Amino acid sequence: MIIALFWAMIIFVIRPFSSSDDPVTRSEIGSGEVLNVTDPITSSVTVEQLFVAKQSDMCDISVYFDTLGEQKYGKILFTLMSESGRVLAEEKIDVSTLKEKGFYTVSFDKIEESKGRAFSVRMTSTVNDASGGISIWYRAKDDQSNTATVNGDKLGGTLRLKVGYYDSSMQLIRIICWIVLIAASFVFAIFVGDVYEKNFILLAFLLGILTCFYNPFPHVIDEATHFFRSFMISQGDFYDDIYISRIGGNVSANYSSVVDSTLSIRSFYENPGKWLQSFSADKEFYLHPYMSSAIPINHMIAAVAIFVCRLFKLPAVIVILSGRLLTYLFYTIICYFAIKKAKYYKGMFFMIACLPVSIWLAGSYSIDPIVLSSALLYISICLRHFFDESLKLTWKERVALIVSALMVMSVKYLIYSPILLMILLIPRAKFKKKEYPFVWIIAGVMLIGILLWQGYMLNAFPFVEDRNGDVNVSRQIAYVMSNKISTARVFLDYLIDNTLYNIEGFSNSRGLTFISSIVGLMTVFGSVLEPDRYEFGEKDKKKRKLVALSLIILLICTMLIIASLYVGFTPVGTDGVEGIQTRYFLPILIFAMLPLSMIRIKNEIPDYRKKISLLMGIGIMDSLAGMLKQ
Repeated sequence: MIIALFWAMIIFVIRPFSSSDDPVTRSEIGSGEVLNVTDPITSSVTVEQLFVAKQSDMCDISVYFDTLGEQKYGKILFTLMSESGRVLAEEKIDVSTLKEKGFYTVSFDKIEESKGRAFSVRMTSTVNDASGGISIWYRAKDDQSNTATVNGDKLGGTLRLKVGYYDSSMQLIRIICWIVLIAASFVFAIFVGDVYEKNFILLAFLLGILTCFYNPFPHVIDEATHFFRSFMISQGDFYDDIYISRIGGNVSANYSSVVDSTLSIRSFYENPGKWLQSFSADKEFYLHPYMSSAIPINHMIAAVAIFVCRLFKLPAVIVILSGRLLTYLFYTIICYFAIKKAKYYKGMFFMIACLPVSIWLAGSYSIDPIVLSSALLYISICLRHFFDESLKLTWKERVALIVSALMVMSVKYLIYSPILLMILLIPRAKFKKKEYPFVWIIAGVMLIGILLWQGYMLNAFPFVEDRNGDVNVSRQIAYVMSNKISTARVFLDYLIDNTLYNIEGFSNSRGLTFISSIVGLMTVFGSVLEPDRYEFGEKDKKKRKLVALSLIILLICTMLIIASLYVGFTPVGTDGVEGIQTRYFLPILIFAMLPLSMIRIKNEIPDYRKKISLLMGIGIMDSLAGMLKQ
């Protein structure tokens, strides 16, 4: 019933099946690499582009202009002509209204029999001085396009134009996507039960997996950066290259033309040729320094999928989706075992793994799902043996502890390394007498090795963040050392102002309804209702040990997260912390939930596990609905 009410609200408010949505599909002419901009267009310059319409009912043309960062004035005289030279549409484009760079659309009465016919776009300007002219981006000519001309001379590339057609097929595709989502949600509601790990698998493969397809690539949180690192690793380059003091890598020559645009269900339908091309064997340097000092371990998961796909020269769309799906599969399997291994507090592991933002990240190239799932498995094994001293620590669990610890540690600046302190909860008796010292030797070697590796990466790739103003790591550290009290005040102020916001954000701000905030709040504060709590005795040392260690890890990791963003992304001396995102706190969220669960509230809600599973499912449905609404 609750699922039906949710969808009734979405359908009534969002109207996903409405026919009023934009029925126009737009496809670019050509799919070659984006090269450069034309010289500024003036009254003495005429740019012309010939193209062949792919569909009937042509109704608009979009041109990619660039003001080169300056305010421009005057008008662009746009003319659309038939092959015979007959004028079909004209418009005077007010240049002062254009953005710095982007598409401007000229609409006209639809041309019904346009498919297969040749047309030309001609543009000139009312501006006489080149300094006041505006430019147009162009891409390399391919087999499907013609070169543009400037005053009759060949430009050597194809103008970036999108041709729009009235087409109801895209509306049908959107409706099918909505139907798939709604149908999957009802199947989940039918089979959901009281076993968390089974509910997680249901959620993951009925609903969560749709994120890989519904969420446009690259999504907004650095997915292009993570994809670049995985792509480099897939071709054997575990580190970036430096070319003329610039950090990046030698990748396929058509890499930028594919990755520097958005892949979505709509964009694939509009420009299938662009996404069905394979990544070329020819290489060229691609500037991309933003993950150069990151240890490459966690990026190797997606790199495997990219390597296999490129080995068989599969299309770019398959390469991109395969990497997403392999990351998602890794996340799902590791989280499943983390939930299954947990004898107590099983609901906490389930809720963190099912948070909409966790699933949203899992269906991408981000390393966040790799780190989160590894952290959950590591914590789950440690708690399992902390609470049940009769259990034997198997060799599989030992391997899992080592591998997951490596995944957790290898994040930039080692901000999650304190999580490894959970090993202190495993009784010493679980290890053989001569074996226990080796546990600490292995841990020490791993930690020192990762520290040295991180130090090497930072030294080898001395990148200064260029996306956020005056950012300089060494100067910021010097500022902190000379302003310790004011810096501490900045950190504390951030925690006071943003704690509740971050808790709500543990759902997904891209959801369509208030459900998202409820899911985030319930995940954290619902810890007091955890039905699978360990029954501590009065003045139980175990309780004090668990609470103390949880709070210590939570505090240290939180400070490391804030400090890393203050040093690495915040302009020097700024009275605030910039760049912090809710997702950074996901791996340590359970350390806030465990102490809260010590509050004694008796949970008498019938079928609580089933109901909380439904709530998490609705949160994911809400997130997916938001993706389809984009």
